[in-house]
Amino acid sequence: MSLDCSCDSPDYSWNEVNQIFMNDINEIVVVGAGTDISKTAGIKSPYIASYTSTLHLQVKNSYPTTSTALNPKVEKLFDESHILSFYKAESKDLQTELSHSIYLDQYYNPKTEKIFGRRTRVQSVKSFNNDFITYQYEREKLNTSVTIFKDSISANKKTFALSKESNIPTDLLIKEDSIIYISGIANGFQYRDGHQYLSPAAQGYILKLDEALVEKSSYVSSSKQHSFINDLCDFDMSLLATGTNQMESTGMDVQVQCYNKDLVEQWTYTHRQSNAQKGIKSIYRDGQIYTLGETINVKNKKTNAFLLFLNQEGKFVKDIEIEREESYHPRDFIITKDFIYLVASKQASRTSNMQSVILQLDKDGNFVHEIIIE
Repeated sequence: MSLDCSCDSPDYSWNEVNQIFMNDINEIVVVGAGTDISKTAGIKSPYIASYTSTLHLQVKNSYPTTSTALNPKVEKLFDESHILSFYKAESKDLQTELSHSIYLDQYYNPKTEKIFGRRTRVQSVKSFNNDFITYQYEREKLNTSVTIFKDSISANKKTFALSKESNIPTDLLIKEDSIIYISGIANGFQYRDGHQYLSPAAQGYILKLDEALVEKSSYVSSSKQHSFINDLCDFDMSLLATGTNQMESTGMDVQVQCYNKDLVEQWTYTHRQSNAQKGIKSIYRDGQIYTLGETINVKNKKTNAFLLFLNQEGKFVKDIEIEREESYHPRDFIITKDFIYLVASKQASRTSNMQSVILQLDKDGNFVHEIIIE
């Protein structure tokens, strides 16, 4: 892969969004993959685009690849630089998947690239001990692995397998004293090379690791029904896990759980909304928990984003469904002093093209503004 960076290209069509965050100068930054029509038609390459708080585009950068990049994410490092991670096939002709990391400067210009992990799919990357740490799916053996990098070189790697069936990584959280938490789904079936949907039941799990990647404690769902943990959130001295339970009696229920630092459950909130489909992510801010999820209308298959509001004891405050004309698939969100911003893919009909959007909401979840990422 060339380390070229295309800035402000008029021919670049953004068509998939994956992440949103706020940078140090209070710009809204989104990360995704899009097709550069003028150069590599049909291939989605990573992009980073920054906006003002009123969603006016500032800068957009693309990073050309020879095959489609999947799950691009950006993490700020200790020295004002950044890491852009993603995975992709080796080339159009060679479909072996490789995980990539590109070092970027503070303005998102590429410096160096590392390829790590053959037949891997990197899921999360975080700053760690003056370098970075990654969490990925090992496709060959259907397990997960954590890799710690030192001086840009893999210094320690450990694999984890809670099930002989398949193990899907979902999130990575770093807390004080370099304590590492990873979440995943044993017997998971997000990937086609996983197992069939019916049996055995998917089990959400969390592992606590020290900085040497030694397991210190764990939580594994004991439900006889499917249980998914999709996100981990720092919650003072504890952590929150957000996901979905699928019960035969109630269907899909969004669930937020609180654990202490040793993964002993403190409380659980289950949101039994009839059309809830998925719990995506939670954020704790100013004494309130905000949870992003997705709903589906079973009659017309239209999907919407919704926000769930809980107090810090895990008690229900309110929920709000963000209804729009098209179907929306929410991906990520952030909360600032005055607004909530979420990124989503929208689709007017099942046969129309996807568009990526940023939605701006007030702190109560009411719609303010929307732009298409293009």
